[in-house]
Amino acid sequence: MKKELHPGVIIAALVLVIGAAIGIFVMSSGGSTEKVDITTLDPKSLEDPEPPKRGQPGYKERTTDPD
Repeated sequence: MKKELHPGVIIAALVLVIGAAIGIFVMSSGGSTEKVDITTLDPKSLEDPEPPKRGQPGYKERTTDPD
């Protein structure tokens, strides 16, 4: 004799499984929450490098560049 499950039980089980999966994902991707004091960092490490100019190695010409 085959018994059927109530739809509410199936929905509750799915909600629990999905909630647990989301909880595990959030807990594992938490990352570091410590603050960084920028006054102790080297100012040169905060600067962006100059992009290559036209004719230099690594330069990629854009279609918006003037001729």
